[in-house]
Amino acid sequence: MEQIKNYLKDQWNSSWKFPINTLTVGVLLFSIVLNLGGRKLASVLTLPFWLDTVGTLLSAVLYGPLAGMIVAIFSNALVGLQDVVSFYYIIVAVSIGFVVGVFYPQGKKIDMFSGIATSVGAGVIAVLISTPLNLYFYDGYTGNIWGDGLYNMLSMDIHVKWVCAVLGEAFVDVPDKALSVTIALLLVMAARKLKPREERRLMMLIVGASALLIPFHDVRA
Repeated sequence: MEQIKNYLKDQWNSSWKFPINTLTVGVLLFSIVLNLGGRKLASVLTLPFWLDTVGTLLSAVLYGPLAGMIVAIFSNALVGLQDVVSFYYIIVAVSIGFVVGVFYPQGKKIDMFSGIATSVGAGVIAVLISTPLNLYFYDGYTGNIWGDGLYNMLSMDIHVKWVCAVLGEAFVDVPDKALSVTIALLLVMAARKLKPREERRLMMLIVGASALLIPFHDVRA
């Protein structure tokens, strides 16, 4: 029993540490741009997804909860420059980065079960935390045309606002996290196959592209 406790303690402590180097900074910067780009793409195409946590998930799986939380904070802070209410939703993204980072110790093998479990966990967390915020700031609406459509449809027959709000948010968040986790894990699998020299070249391109894109990115949804 003592060995198990020590093992879990070591896993917990190690999950919060990640190397600080050009590669790591490049990945974190790329992850922030990935979040902003996904958010913009979903908005422009009016998709039934958010796509704004792919970078958070990528960083959390690669480097642990602290990295995921850092990406989440900076991504939402940039969005918050145009939409102040987005600052309050930082807690949603940070919680996802934390849970996924803890669930995926650095270097953990990716398999179907862990991918499904991560998708479900991230979706449930997003719904549980987002719904009260939606009720407070937006009268239960999600901010996504698909989730809002379901909310309006349910409201005609179900006159319990919080139930409609939960279902409306879940309608978008659950499939969104399933898709986002899948994309993030595919990127992780691709990154792990790169050779050191290829890795360095790719990072130089990513850092350069990310540095150019962030200042000119329109963060408005």
